[in-house]
Amino acid sequence: MIQHLQILRWLAALWVVLLHTAVDLVVPAAYFPDLPAALRGLVHAGFAGVDVFFAISGAVMAESTSSLGPGAGQSLRFLGLRLARIYAGWWPFFGLYLLAFHAWGWPLDGKDLGASWWLWPLKDFQNYLLPILWSLSFEVYFYGVLSLLLWLKRPHQRLALGLWGLAVGGLTAWNLGHGLNTPAGLASMTLLEHFAGSPLVLEFIGGFLVCDFLRSRPQAPAWPWTVAALGLIALAVAYAALAPLQADGLAHPLHTPERVLFVGSAACALVGCALTWRPPRSALARQLAAWGDASYAI
Repeated sequence: MIQHLQILRWLAALWVVLLHTAVDLVVPAAYFPDLPAALRGLVHAGFAGVDVFFAISGAVMAESTSSLGPGAGQSLRFLGLRLARIYAGWWPFFGLYLLAFHAWGWPLDGKDLGASWWLWPLKDFQNYLLPILWSLSFEVYFYGVLSLLLWLKRPHQRLALGLWGLAVGGLTAWNLGHGLNTPAGLASMTLLEHFAGSPLVLEFIGGFLVCDFLRSRPQAPAWPWTVAALGLIALAVAYAALAPLQADGLAHPLHTPERVLFVGSAACALVGCALTWRPPRSALARQLAAWGDASYAI
């Protein structure tokens, strides 16, 4: 177990939970505490926990596949185990949510139950039975692509991931240059462009490549990653505070490129910190690392 990575996973999960407690559906606005502005801003920035999760997921995949040789058998076994982990956790709750919809009379109109069951990609996340399933659909997408790359030798895997990242970055730059980063532009995109070409996949790729790089350099110093993480977090906070953004800030779909540039880069740097810092020794740190295993359930 990489304890700092587990602690980071737990903190990211907690951050997302705090964000959702601020949603009126979970805690009525009249009962939500009147927090100081800085603390309220921290809670509403909890969307960044998902970016940290994506970078961690990439790192975990790099770690868990580092000893696998190329071939169809390893590829299928990897994909089967990852999908089993996700579906075994989600499918029971799928049934519970259907019961809740029936018990409280919530409308199922427009809900794509097939995509919700299999976590297939959708352009409109509101069409999922539970809108936050969009993050799991990205996980499934990344696992699927990585399972194909496991047919290759490790150096070729890294090359393919790098080329994938360049393609996504190039598509994003093309969309921005042609004014497609607007509500109408997003609506005109195909599902392939909207989902498979999303800049968010760069966070998975970044986490994977950071882990693979550092695992080949076991004595790499921690201070460059710490400085980078602090600097990138400061840049993300400054941009979110000063830039003209939509009401949801960097969490708005129109700001996904900036979100990945600032928040995603900071998340990858934090993964670098987790991989280079000395293992924690305190009882509290070990407990937090153990709780990190529960983050998927949360």
